[in-house]
Amino acid sequence: MTAQVGWTLLTQPAFLNLPSVAADAQAGEQVVIQGRAIIRPFQRDLKNDIANSYGQRAIQSNVGQILGTIAQGPTHQGELPWRTDFGSWLALLRQRLNDETLVEQARVFVVQAIQRWEPRVRVRRVDVLRPKTLGEADRTTLRCTYSIVDSTGRVIVDTLANDVILEG
Repeated sequence: MTAQVGWTLLTQPAFLNLPSVAADAQAGEQVVIQGRAIIRPFQRDLKNDIANSYGQRAIQSNVGQILGTIAQGPTHQGELPWRTDFGSWLALLRQRLNDETLVEQARVFVVQAIQRWEPRVRVRRVDVLRPKTLGEADRTTLRCTYSIVDSTGRVIVDTLANDVILEG
């Protein structure tokens, strides 16, 4: 049995939505993931165009784009002039003391941004990897682990991860 997910990606118009088939983690059936997106980091494809994909890889790219884009916050304008509220507030954490408060704020900012901009993703956990040596004190890595879900909340693809590096 094949079920269709009715959400579209944020980065492409509706006429480019091509299906991708993924195995359902719980029921063993195939589920169609709709949508197409530009792959991040940007690269060229065989036609010398910007590479794009659909399905699981597109959703991973969207999560990276959401976390890597500066959203409008209390102290700064958003990075995208046509949609200033798109992205996350992770930029607010730069030049901050690398302590437990920063860790918790990073977790909250990641979960809020993904919940708002990518409804096909359910965040499982956010790990903050802080450096152990003084030479790397200005670099923190966030690892967001998540699952892809359908419109009913059923898990389609389990345990994907994206890393975000906060520097400075």
